[in-house]
Amino acid sequence: TYSNWVGDRKKYKDDYRYYYKCGRKNKKKYGTNICSTIPIPAGSLEKLVKQFIKDLFKDPNYILNFQKELASSRKYIKHLKERKRKLQRVYEGLPGRDANIRKQHEMTGDDAIFKKQLKELDETRKKVSKDLSDATAEINRLILPANHIQSFLDFSDKYRDRLDEVL
Repeated sequence: TYSNWVGDRKKYKDDYRYYYKCGRKNKKKYGTNICSTIPIPAGSLEKLVKQFIKDLFKDPNYILNFQKELASSRKYIKHLKERKRKLQRVYEGLPGRDANIRKQHEMTGDDAIFKKQLKELDETRKKVSKDLSDATAEINRLILPANHIQSFLDFSDKYRDRLDEVL
């Protein structure tokens, strides 16, 4: 089971130490099913996040390209593109199936079977169309268009001098 990370502090001599820990560390709340992950010092993690944000605004292309080049991202995009190709072939074959159903009806004259097959074909058409649209949207979401990168660059140009103050 996944849990949120929470910030916490612990008194150490006359000072407090700040850290992030798994939300499932509470023995009273979770019994023996507690998280065994070691807490992370807050200062180290926050420094890393701040540097990541600064680097992102200095050169968003580097980080976005790095993310796109991850093996897992490439594999997932490849999977989605293959799924889209298969769905496209199924969708393109639907008119032929419709023609075959109509031909079969002419030969048999069975209206009940004809109506059932047309209804199933219509349901298939709707499902394949939706799945095709979903796959296309997911591919487009993963392959960031240039205007997203441009928005990072515009923000960086406008607020670069203020980033050090804020972060």
